Amino acid sequence: MAGSSDNALRMSMLTKYDCILLGMTAPRINSVSFIQQLRQRSSVPVVVISARRDEYEKIHALQMGADEYLYKPTNLLELDARITAILRRISATRQSISTPYLQLDASNRSVLINGQVIEVTPMEFAIISTMMTAPGRVFSRKELIALMFGEQFSIGRAIDVHISNIRNKIEPNPNKPIYIVTVYGKGYMYQERTFMPTQN
Repeated sequence: MAGSSDNALRMSMLTKYDCILLGMTAPRINSVSFIQQLRQRSSVPVVVISARRDEYEKIHALQMGADEYLYKPTNLLELDARITAILRRISATRQSISTPYLQLDASNRSVLINGQVIEVTPMEFAIISTMMTAPGRVFSRKELIALMFGEQFSIGRAIDVHISNIRNKIEPNPNKPIYIVTVYGKGYMYQERTFMPTQN
């Protein structure tokens, strides 16, 4: 257990963790800042646990790179199941995919755009990988949640936050996405491109 943000970052660099549990109200730890700094160094999954039912705080943590966000009191069986689902999902995303613009390297779960590495979280990589293996297929929010966590879980519209983060990282113009597109009333679809996009 880390007693401060600096110590938590130091521990995350010195030790290879499968997953990090982060208390949102932990003393002497600025949780959102910690996630942001961690994401500059590591893609280890982060599960946030908070006593505050603050939707803005939840969305902000997910935007900064948290993979999962749970409210206290947390059922330990559910926590164990969610962590297991995250680790299983990471283990399953082993297929490398390459297009003229976008490449997924499953060996280290990295995304490259025109050969340049783009930092993504384990959740973001899993979503991109899942959608890129089925170009043209529409995934509903419910279906993506089931694929990521299992059908017994519900995480509201957190999938939308992850999709928004992905678009900000891979789309030439996130306001006019050409890869991860919205199919209104149905969900999201990966649209395969055979040409190099230009910035609009």
